[in-house]
Amino acid sequence: MTPVAAVLLDLDGTLIDANEAIVEGVAAVTAGLGLAVPSREWLMGRIGKPPEETWSRIGADPVEANRIFAERHGASVRARSRVLDGVTETLIALTAAGLHLAVATTRLQHSADAVLVEKGLRGHFRLVLGRDDVPSPKPAPDIIHAAAERLGVPVATCLMVGDTEADVGAARAAGARAWAVLGGIGTEQALRAAGADFILSGMGELPRAMREHGVLGP
Repeated sequence: MTPVAAVLLDLDGTLIDANEAIVEGVAAVTAGLGLAVPSREWLMGRIGKPPEETWSRIGADPVEANRIFAERHGASVRARSRVLDGVTETLIALTAAGLHLAVATTRLQHSADAVLVEKGLRGHFRLVLGRDDVPSPKPAPDIIHAAAERLGVPVATCLMVGDTEADVGAARAAGARAWAVLGGIGTEQALRAAGADFILSGMGELPRAMREHGVLGP
């Protein structure tokens, strides 16, 4: 099996948990605009999907709603974000193994970069890409291709790890390996149906699983 040269990681639900803060912020902005607030379940299911599409479905102007959210709730979302179990140890292990690490997220790049800095994770990554860095967000393959090109590695040597069907779909469409991790939005059934090659119970399992599958050295 071809060794992995780069690991591309989703942000929300894979590296950090900011779900409650995001949902509360979106609900507050929606109410402030005088619009009907969707259910918590619906809002939770929108995490990891393009916010512009979410605001449009709610009935808000995406540009205005994004601006209000960033101004009023961006700092709170960063502060309330929690690094998921096993993430720091995994990033250290993968870096020590000589792999290129990148974040490939549906957030805006500056938002992703800011929360990684605040949580002490930014130094592990050579590259952080957001939806504003590519023509189309996940599940389109654009962000996978962009990461591979900027890291200087073939797409086939990239391993994408995320918690949603969009993460899996983007990897498969690009021709990269598609692994998934539970604990975020996606269910095991949905991730398998999307075509995940392998499903982890948590990020702490990633180095061992890569060794077992022959894509990471001892």
